[in-house]
Amino acid sequence: MKVLKSTALGIIDGSIIGILVGLLCFAFLSLLAKSSLLFQQNPNLLYLLPVCGLFTLWIYKRFGEHSSLGNHLIIDEIHSPKKHIPLMMAPLIFITTILSHLFGASVGREGTAIQMGGSISEAIGRKINIDRLRRKSFLIAGMGAGFSAALGVPFAGAIFGLEVLHLGRFKLTGIVQSTSASFVAYAVTLLCKAPHSHYPQVEIYFSWQTLYYLILCALIWGITARIFIKSSHLIEKFGEQIKMNSYLKILIASSLLVLVFNIEGTTIYNGLGIQTIQQSFETNVSWLVPLKKIFFTLFSLGAGFKGGEFTPLAFIGATIGSSFASYFAVSTSLFAAVGFSALFGCSSKTPLSCTVMACELFGLQILPFAFIACFISYLVSGHLSIYKYQR
Repeated sequence: MKVLKSTALGIIDGSIIGILVGLLCFAFLSLLAKSSLLFQQNPNLLYLLPVCGLFTLWIYKRFGEHSSLGNHLIIDEIHSPKKHIPLMMAPLIFITTILSHLFGASVGREGTAIQMGGSISEAIGRKINIDRLRRKSFLIAGMGAGFSAALGVPFAGAIFGLEVLHLGRFKLTGIVQSTSASFVAYAVTLLCKAPHSHYPQVEIYFSWQTLYYLILCALIWGITARIFIKSSHLIEKFGEQIKMNSYLKILIASSLLVLVFNIEGTTIYNGLGIQTIQQSFETNVSWLVPLKKIFFTLFSLGAGFKGGEFTPLAFIGATIGSSFASYFAVSTSLFAAVGFSALFGCSSKTPLSCTVMACELFGLQILPFAFIACFISYLVSGHLSIYKYQR
């Protein structure tokens, strides 16, 4: 009887979180699609990127408290509760991510949805005065709901919040809340017709040659994750060591970013790059494409623009797979799809969630390939993670 009562309460908790996170993510995805389209139609908006950077810094200084820590704060609070996660985190990351995309920064969106989920679930928990253990379940559910709603992957969302907390471990605390929140959030985005991204059909056939090259490419994805994570940490430390007015610092950084975007002379590295990801499934791309995306993403995030790493890492992973396929005569769509999932999986230490995500986005037939690539790249990437407070 006690188990049934606890399960029912968990479903109710998760459903409430899922409804609110789903509605917020629908609004976010809708506005993000419009802002991205507006930039593509008016690429000269790029010249206002320094203004966006200054505004982002100001609004976080003025209203942000410790909101700028984002997902790092949420994960740290789940492990070691010390202070509350501010409700302001949700509107701040919502607004600044939309603006970052409107003016052409190379950032993602799923990290924003995860932050909003954590912030909303914390606000609900404080309103009803929950205890420490239930708070942990709320935050896990909020993160999973955000992941599910942003990508349209309820099964992956159900386990993402559980897996992202720990390095190499998986605990089931909060599984009921996380599962119900993930599926409800996804259902809300479907009912509201949120603009989820869709990808071409994946051509899958098994051969030992394909498996051999998949393992080889998984090593490359794992090494790429190490390079990306180490570089982001070095850029962060470098920025902290520069003794300069913070407004002047972001003005210089964002102005330099505008300059290098202009030197590149194309908009494929601005924003999400969904069109390039989709094309990489059908046409082999140059190995320079993922290298340039790494550079522009690290530069954008290091300069202080908001949005997170998921979509840039999916872009990098997919284009690495597509480029690799051109050299070894293997399925372009298969290697692009697996790379889409594997690079974020090993960078965030969530190989199981990303294996499930691959099945939801590209079909169940990709399961063995995604599983092998996600876990091999995870092992190669070591203990480095884009989330600093995983334990």
